[in-house]
Amino acid sequence: MPKKRTIRSGVPIASLICVLLSWFVCGIAAPDAHAQDKVGVQREIETWDRILGVAERFARGTADDSREARRLRTELRSVVEEASAVKQSIERDLKVAQDLLQAIGPEPKKGEPPEARAVAEKRDQYQATIARFQAQKALVDLALKRAGETDQSISARMRTRLIERVLEPSPLPFGGETLAIAGREFATVLATLADSPFAWYRDLSKRHRQTIGVRGGLFVFFALFAAAAARHFLRRRFGRNVGIEQPSYVRRVIGAIAEGIAGGVVPAAILGGFYLVVTREGALIGGMFANVATSLLVALFVFVLVTALTRAVLAPGLPAWRITEFDPEQGRIISRRVALLTAIFCVDLFFERSTRAMTPSPELWSVYHAAVTMLEALALLALTPAKLWLRATPASDDGAQPSVPMPHSPIWGWVRRVVAVIAVVGIVAVLAGYVSAGRYLVENTLYTGLVLGGLGVMRGLGSECIDALAQSTLARERLRLQPATLHRWRFWLRAAIDPVLVLAAAIVVASYWGLPREDIMSAIVAIVRGFKIGNITFSPADLIIALLVFMLAMAAARVLQRILIEKILPETRMEVGARHSLGAGVGYVGVVVAAALAVAVAGVDLTNIALVAGALSVGIGFGLQNIVNNFVSGLILLVERPINVGDWVVIGGKEGTVKRINFRATEIETFQRAAVVIPNAEIISSSVTNWTLKDRLGRIEIPVGVAYGSDTESVKASLLECAKAHSKVLRYPEPHVLFRNFGDSSLDFELRCFTGDVTERIVIESDIRFAIDKIFRERGIEIPFPQRVVHFAPGHGPVMPKIESKKSE
Repeated sequence: MPKKRTIRSGVPIASLICVLLSWFVCGIAAPDAHAQDKVGVQREIETWDRILGVAERFARGTADDSREARRLRTELRSVVEEASAVKQSIERDLKVAQDLLQAIGPEPKKGEPPEARAVAEKRDQYQATIARFQAQKALVDLALKRAGETDQSISARMRTRLIERVLEPSPLPFGGETLAIAGREFATVLATLADSPFAWYRDLSKRHRQTIGVRGGLFVFFALFAAAAARHFLRRRFGRNVGIEQPSYVRRVIGAIAEGIAGGVVPAAILGGFYLVVTREGALIGGMFANVATSLLVALFVFVLVTALTRAVLAPGLPAWRITEFDPEQGRIISRRVALLTAIFCVDLFFERSTRAMTPSPELWSVYHAAVTMLEALALLALTPAKLWLRATPASDDGAQPSVPMPHSPIWGWVRRVVAVIAVVGIVAVLAGYVSAGRYLVENTLYTGLVLGGLGVMRGLGSECIDALAQSTLARERLRLQPATLHRWRFWLRAAIDPVLVLAAAIVVASYWGLPREDIMSAIVAIVRGFKIGNITFSPADLIIALLVFMLAMAAARVLQRILIEKILPETRMEVGARHSLGAGVGYVGVVVAAALAVAVAGVDLTNIALVAGALSVGIGFGLQNIVNNFVSGLILLVERPINVGDWVVIGGKEGTVKRINFRATEIETFQRAAVVIPNAEIISSSVTNWTLKDRLGRIEIPVGVAYGSDTESVKASLLECAKAHSKVLRYPEPHVLFRNFGDSSLDFELRCFTGDVTERIVIESDIRFAIDKIFRERGIEIPFPQRVVHFAPGHGPVMPKIESKKSE
């Protein structure tokens, strides 16, 4: 047998050819030509070392600078992102080098012929490359470890410092000496703030004074004119009209939005414009007066926006235009107390911002914050009584049942209790000398309420805009969307708003309560990118993308199937059955392709699926055919959806509503409230009557027999009148009457009409029968009894029994 031709080293020629091809394709014949060269990576590592050194010294130090801590954490995240990218590149190149080294083959063992010099040089070259990559990877891993630990240390330090500041005792705010010191200093602060505009104006030159006078006056005039014009237009065109006594709900919503924009958003926009002018680069306003002006604009912005939106929603002066379930008195009380709380909050906001450049004494800080915190806490308590948040149930149409106050959802009740407890604890903490703790609780509760209230208004406006769009002429007539499609789109759009708002609320509110925003964003990014449980990685982002890919692939398959069935196949000479089979086959292929694409995008390991399939095949072989049959039938039911949860179906003599579709069986609830469990295989293999598969439109048939000699036109008119008088009978398709037969005892008619909710068919039939009986009695139309004429043969007539009377003994 001929020996395999080899080079003296014993390395096969095929392996050497693979090495040469790999050099050519991968481009690493010369290690120094690699993209990730040693010098570039080393420079990046040195840059990371400098950043990490600064951050580590800050984490070990005692400086209390939250702004510096946030800046360093931002730089640490940049280091982590850059190092992760470099690590992935190094690992990719390291894998290529290891594959090439493996292609060369192992070194010759002792006693074997030595390998060729060229091969030995390449082996040494790749071993050096692998060693260099491994060293770089180790340094990058070290940088990632240091960055993660330093970031955690800074975060822990910030949390510890926050707790220390909150629990730090203050001078007793209402002691005599403390009040005296705070009073004198507070008078000085007020005088400084009041004098700041005059001091600023005195320092201006004559030219700047003239410039400010002319430009400022013109700007204020045009801003006020634009605001007045916008408010007048919005209120006249879309606002609340006192002349309309009973406006529709949509009109009330539009009026509330217009009032909120006119009374809150427009003035807030003007104040925001003033703020941008004051804070722009090169503005003439500076010094202490700049802090006072910007603080006043911010405080007015918040006050105007909050109070205007509150009045727009509650409509305390116009009960007919309110969009909430509160009565007018509740609306007035709530709007007043919200305005009071907002005023206290805005005054505090003004003083906090305008006195940033000052260094108040501990006594002034304690007295001022104690007073403001207690006022805010008392205003919060004024908003928590249960009687303010009761809603009235509407009275019945006949007025027999008066409206009854009903509480809102239990969640809102718990929110009120928590707010009340926080307010009380804040007051107690202030009185005990822990002003920082009380202020922390009350202030953050107010910020939380402000954020949640704003997001709640945004959610309500978004939902109402979606409803208005779904009911618009564009959606119904121009786009020709069906009501069921509009309902689904409205539901999913509303469902998409809530997670976004909840995420935004969590990020903003958590930062107020001391949880760093960086930690929240890092956690969100980590969850989106994926997290491991054992050896399985769960990535919500991949799952969402896979779901979108599946939906798009299914939509494309359905469009292709519809084009094939409606446009292409009718032009062929294929039989109807063959065309239907081909169209159904395309649909099934589309489902398989869509599922395969989704699995590929999600990165599911098909090895596990193969193991499951093998286990199923073994189970089927051991007698699980029935279970597998029902399981596959359940999958078919879920994919094809011949029945859905809530459908009214008739299966094998069992009639009822589908309550649950499981993988093995389907549960149906009969009208007698009995639960019937039907195996899925039986549903697939038998005929099923589904009254509500496509829609709830259904036909009602009521047979009626009248006596011979009746006026048939009067009968027809009476039956149509009874059908049209029922509120749940559709006007289109129009009810009609059929003269079905000349019966043995009657003239047989049949009333046919349609209803939009076939589930109420039995009740509607009963109501119409009552109406038919009543109108027939009024118009003298007779419904005859069945009549039979019996003829007896002569001598075979009925024999009357002989009755004998007996005397009583």
